[in-house]
Amino acid sequence: MSEEKTPEAQVQEPTPEEWLELLRRGVDAFNDFRDAHPDWRPLFPKNANFNRWKLARANLKDAYLLGAKLQDAELTEAQLQGADLLEAHLQGANLVGADLRGASLWWAQLQDADLYRANLENAQLLYANFQEAHLVEARLQGADLRNAQMQKANLRNGQLQGASITWVDMQNADLRGTRFERSTIIGADFRGARVNRESAVLAPRAARQFCGDNKGADTDALMQWAQLYKTHGVFELAGHCYYRARQHYRRERTEGLKFLTPVWLYAKLVNTLDIFFLDWSCSYGERPGGVLLWALVLILFSGLVYGSNTEHFMGANQKPMPTSMITAVYFSTVTFTTPGLGDYRPEQIPYPEPGWWLPLYVAFEALGGALLMSLFLVTFARRMIRD
Repeated sequence: MSEEKTPEAQVQEPTPEEWLELLRRGVDAFNDFRDAHPDWRPLFPKNANFNRWKLARANLKDAYLLGAKLQDAELTEAQLQGADLLEAHLQGANLVGADLRGASLWWAQLQDADLYRANLENAQLLYANFQEAHLVEARLQGADLRNAQMQKANLRNGQLQGASITWVDMQNADLRGTRFERSTIIGADFRGARVNRESAVLAPRAARQFCGDNKGADTDALMQWAQLYKTHGVFELAGHCYYRARQHYRRERTEGLKFLTPVWLYAKLVNTLDIFFLDWSCSYGERPGGVLLWALVLILFSGLVYGSNTEHFMGANQKPMPTSMITAVYFSTVTFTTPGLGDYRPEQIPYPEPGWWLPLYVAFEALGGALLMSLFLVTFARRMIRD
């Protein structure tokens, strides 16, 4: 009769206290145990104390570390992907190169922590406290930073594209080289922050993209960035942010309004006038060259009008205007720049005879010239004083 083989005893998943003891024995032994049991999730006791522990390169992926005390802990290059670090205490911790992708750090305390080149892509950082933390070259693409505290944080060359920057306090933060393209920036506070030419809140202009900028940023955020750029001498980008902020404000006029209601129609009318008289003409005071272009268009178009109706213009000697485009453009230029001082006058022809509208058109060009010249002087002076 053959002997029956007894099955080997099943290894039980460690309790929270046993997980803590395993980690206490050393990172290498802990990582080996995790490699042998890849399906087990480390569940540590709530509020476990790891203060000043040496946990460099520890495999804490998907670990349960609720309320963990990790002040001044050594977590260099630690694997914390998907870890649950809600209300964790990481003040002064060394997280250089740590992988925190998808980790949950709601209400975590990271004051003065070192997160140089840490990977926080898609991490949940709501209400987290990063005051005076070092996030140089940190990757925060797609991270949720709603209501986070980041005063005086060093985010130099940080990557925050597509992140949620809603009601984040970044006062006096170092944002030089930080990228915010496609981020949702609503109610954020950037007062006193430092920026440079490499800092970017606006995406590059692209076809079929609204203004080529960050549609997720509100008007107030763009105005703050305009002021930041101006304060730090990056005047070109300051003007760019101001221009985009005005365009955002124009778009926001019709948001939430019911289609074809009187309020919606009024907002659309205001937007149309805004586009024609402020955007297309001078880009809200940012492009004096645009005013010159419109002036040239008006002068040349008026020259064509006058050149095709020379028989209705008379000089001081009662001779008609010569049939010459040079003369017509000259008359248009004089009318545009010095209203009423041209060599010729349009005849007063009763309606509905041909040419009856020419005096009205001449008056229109003279008025347009006065307005465009005034607008050019204001826009040019504004740019020169600021630059």
